[in-house]
Amino acid sequence: MGSSAALSVQLSGNLNMGSRHHLEEQEMETDLFMSYFKAGLFYLEGGVESGFRHVEPEVYEPRLLHVKGKRYPRVFTVPVSGASLNEGDCFVLDLGLQLYCWFGAEANMFERAKAGEIAQAIKQNDRKMKATLTFVQECDAAGQAPFWEALGGQPASIAAATPDEPPAGTEDERMQYKLWHVSDSTGSMVTSEVTERPLTRAHLNDSDSYILELYDTVYIWQGKDSSAKEKYAGMKIAKDFVKKNNKPAGTKVSRIPQGTEDSTFKSFFDGFYAHVKEDFGTGSLAASSSADQDMSGVAAQQVKAKELMLSKLGPMDQVTKTVYFVEADFHTLTPITDPREHGKFFAESCYVIHLASS
Repeated sequence: MGSSAALSVQLSGNLNMGSRHHLEEQEMETDLFMSYFKAGLFYLEGGVESGFRHVEPEVYEPRLLHVKGKRYPRVFTVPVSGASLNEGDCFVLDLGLQLYCWFGAEANMFERAKAGEIAQAIKQNDRKMKATLTFVQECDAAGQAPFWEALGGQPASIAAATPDEPPAGTEDERMQYKLWHVSDSTGSMVTSEVTERPLTRAHLNDSDSYILELYDTVYIWQGKDSSAKEKYAGMKIAKDFVKKNNKPAGTKVSRIPQGTEDSTFKSFFDGFYAHVKEDFGTGSLAASSSADQDMSGVAAQQVKAKELMLSKLGPMDQVTKTVYFVEADFHTLTPITDPREHGKFFAESCYVIHLASS
């Protein structure tokens, strides 16, 4: 894990432009990460076998695949037993030349679709169309018998559904944030809280690192002149911070070198958008000097930004909106003429939205 973090820093240093680093952990992957794997994400047991070609007879080890998740279901290998089933998810039983799909009564549409897709892929690609696929709920008792027999018998009752995602914190918990200063100038890594409010761009010293702590997200910002140790240990520092402060499971960790800040990170600091400050000042962000300040000031600033835009453009019903798709050459803008497609943005693409007074 340490090597992968160090290599990512090394790779970033060889790129022509700055890059943000995001830590993805098994079973806690973000939707953006999951969206890159169109066939789904499979968690398999064991290590990596030899790359040499082995000629062996076709022997199929029975396996039960558990399909779980809301938008991007994940696939787990679970014990081949009726006790592994639950009413909230879908399962694929792979017996080699016989495949079974079983859907929990409360399984969502994404899980049902992914289970069927997986079973069809195994049949078509792995078994070269030699396998038979059966949807258990569509069969009578006699047709279901081989399925239950392979699972060691039908259980007296199926386990209840389990949540697809861990419960989120309270609204108050999610509105809190803190800034921490990280420096090794004394010879050891020292972390201290920045309590002054409002937060401004001036709080971020180019020679040090900082941690912006949200409820389930931790950003580590690293100045361009921060030490090599801080840069290479950035992800470890943030990960240790998550553990030390008992952050909730699945807390997202991102390393943000100076100059690669995203809009979410910038929204917590006055001064990243100089033109906005010039137009309406710091507003309610200056109303509190407490480190417990919530995000109401940030929300108020966003409202003022919208009001400023409307004052310049006029009412939205008098504004002409044109949406462009940025082609692969990064120079060609193709208008999206169908209004029904406006707002449908793909993660791997870029768009330009032009607003003008009618």
